[in-house]
Amino acid sequence: MKTRLLCCSLVFAAALAHSEDQRPVSSVQIKGQGNAAGTEIVLNQIAMDQFPALQVFVTVLKNGKPQSGLTAADFRVREDEVDQQPLAVESQLPPLSVVIAIDNSGSMRPRLTETRQAAKSFLELLAPADSVQVVGFAQQVKVLGPMSSNRSAAGKAIELTTARGNTALYDALFTSVDLLKDRPGRKAVVLLSDGVDDNGVGKQLSKHSLQDVLQFAKRANVPIYAIGIGAEIDEALLSGFAQSTGGRYFLTPNASELKNLYDQIGLQLAGQYLISYTSNLPADGTTRQVQVRYQDSMSAKSYQAPSNKEVAEATPTPVPQSSPEKKRSQDAGHGGLGAIFGPNGISIHGNGKQITVNGNDISFGQDSNSKSEASSQTNPETKEKSVKAPDWLPIPDGAKELSSATVGTRKQLILTVDQPVSDVADFYQQRLKEQGFHVVTATSGNAQTLLVTGSGKNADIEIASQSENRTIVRVATDAE
Repeated sequence: MKTRLLCCSLVFAAALAHSEDQRPVSSVQIKGQGNAAGTEIVLNQIAMDQFPALQVFVTVLKNGKPQSGLTAADFRVREDEVDQQPLAVESQLPPLSVVIAIDNSGSMRPRLTETRQAAKSFLELLAPADSVQVVGFAQQVKVLGPMSSNRSAAGKAIELTTARGNTALYDALFTSVDLLKDRPGRKAVVLLSDGVDDNGVGKQLSKHSLQDVLQFAKRANVPIYAIGIGAEIDEALLSGFAQSTGGRYFLTPNASELKNLYDQIGLQLAGQYLISYTSNLPADGTTRQVQVRYQDSMSAKSYQAPSNKEVAEATPTPVPQSSPEKKRSQDAGHGGLGAIFGPNGISIHGNGKQITVNGNDISFGQDSNSKSEASSQTNPETKEKSVKAPDWLPIPDGAKELSSATVGTRKQLILTVDQPVSDVADFYQQRLKEQGFHVVTATSGNAQTLLVTGSGKNADIEIASQSENRTIVRVATDAE
């Protein structure tokens, strides 16, 4: 078991930002994305159902408790280092869809009574419009009823959990995310486990891998709130799922603390803020990072924008009311639109664009008056800077630094490279392996994530396409 725990910890070491201090709450330890003893912000979820309109759900905590009364003036939102305005901030939240995933392997038997009671107490904190679904997992994963706002049915599903068998942890998480991926609005997985994915002889039981779950949860934008109980827990594993997806991790050795932990998760979900804005970046299919700042605390999360083609397909084409020939004949008359607009139409200029309206058509183009002015300005996103990376981390030739920041004990660096994603990924894999580092690669769509460990160092490198021959690289390392 110790060897199994060590292996899981090493695989996740590069994906995790161990940037937070541990704050005791009785015998409880809580891990988030900052210092739980001070003020921190956690970006839980990005909903992009109505792109380019985005909904960002965040939690602001002071000494671990949600803060109320904040407004748009308290937040700064950037998307790939581009400030987003205007912001609308609401505390009135849309309904929540939540999956409660309960480990009911044989080792949970002594804690089963407290587990059931604590999980049912969580139901009492949900709003009437919220929906909940219960998943139990041991040797197999069982979905114990449909997603519903019926609290009585969910309570009965929790009572159905028994304790027997080994632990298919990854399959349980994958199933939980899958149940939520197509749900609109707010969503979350609340996980309770006392061990690691194990078939009883120290090998993985699940069909899905750790990387499968992590990439799926990120792609579906589902935060995972994880509770670890007992002394056999792989903290790096559960903490990694929570921090990487926008949730939080709680640890306690005592089953008596479970109600307190479920209550804290319920209060944090109820205390979220909804930040709405319309992205001023194009629908280009790229993966971009959203950063939300509150005071000196920052939290970030990525999403993949739809492509122009996807947006066009989702927008119905209006049916013409009349044929162009008929419209032209009408406009030719003395009182037609042609007489109003004149032979050259009316041109509207702004933001480097030109819109021309005449009696026959509406056309869009580049504003010739502002083109030279716009091209002479320096784009702050592509301004080349000296890259400030750790000495041991290779940097591709011609890389440009977009931003760097230190969050807790974690250094975050964003670069652009004028090369395809595959070339940049091959560069990192080859150079890091030459230096003796262990590299685990996970692929999702047109993006790759490299989890790097070795020699007491670790890095989480996300490589995604920004355009055909331009790649954006996000690197998280321990600050030196």
